[in-house]
Amino acid sequence: MPEPRRWAASALAGLAGASLWVSLGTVAVTDGQTLARMAALPPLWALVLLVVAAAAAASVARLPLGRAWPLALCGLLWLPYVPGRIPAAWLIWNGPLEGLIWGAVAIGLLWEPLGALTRWGRPLFADPRRAPWIATVVAVAC
Repeated sequence: MPEPRRWAASALAGLAGASLWVSLGTVAVTDGQTLARMAALPPLWALVLLVVAAAAAASVARLPLGRAWPLALCGLLWLPYVPGRIPAAWLIWNGPLEGLIWGAVAIGLLWEPLGALTRWGRPLFADPRRAPWIATVVAVAC
């Protein structure tokens, strides 16, 4: 039986699969005053397929929980779908900024394996003189 940490990594992968399903849908604001929304989502069979496939992939790849944490960022993609009144700012997570989240997830998942292969990542970002410049470039790019 897999250890609980492995189950947690598979659960985060399942969240990523469900978030991919949400990303394939869209939210439309029907009233600008109350921010009433209507959602159009893909079929439910696609949700089941994506969640099972993502969890199975994490299990087969033996993704450790320590490397699965970037998958938690996918939770931001659910904010526009929260029922009831929501802050208008939550609607930014539907549309073009979804790509930013998926990019951050991909970079987070691949950072350690790529860093181990190239060995250039750690010295580049660990230099305290260079860190403010890198942070500025990332902030401007975002």
